[in-house]
Amino acid sequence: MIRAAREKEPTGLIVDLSDAEFLSSAGMHVLVTMHHELTPAARFAVVADGPGISRPLKITGLPDVIDVFSTLDAALRKLAE
Repeated sequence: MIRAAREKEPTGLIVDLSDAEFLSSAGMHVLVTMHHELTPAARFAVVADGPGISRPLKITGLPDVIDVFSTLDAALRKLAE
C-alpha cells in the first residue's frame, strides 16, 4: 500500500500507525526505505501513538531521521507548511 502511494509521486506521504499495536524491525525497515526513496522530493511523516509503536521508534532513534507525530492532525499541519 505504501509503495502504491509512492508510485504516484506524491509531494507528501503520511503513514498513520495510530491503530497499530506493534511495530517490528521489518516495519521500521519499510519506513526507513520509504523515507529514503521519497525525500527530498516529497515530505514523509509517520503517525505513531502508543507504546507499541512510538517506543520502538524512539529506542532506535528513527524520530531523529523521520518526522514522527502523535496525531494525524499534527502531521497534516506540519506537511502543509
